[in-house]
Amino acid sequence: MPLEDVFDPTGAGDTFAGGFIGHLAKTKDISFENMKTAIIVGSAMASFCVEKFGPERLKRNYQRRY
Repeated sequence: MPLEDVFDPTGAGDTFAGGFIGHLAKTKDISFENMKTAIIVGSAMASFCVEKFGPERLKRNYQRRY
């Protein structure tokens, strides 16, 4: 689902890569099916990255989880 407003696309690709590789590393499964899930995780992480300027949105999500 597209975002209504994009504040700062800087780092979205890096955040996607981190979510993608992080999921694969956590699950230790490089099957095609798990890579599709990793794409979803990476896309979700990248969407958090572009919602606010700088790391604000990622920090808020991280603080809620941990």
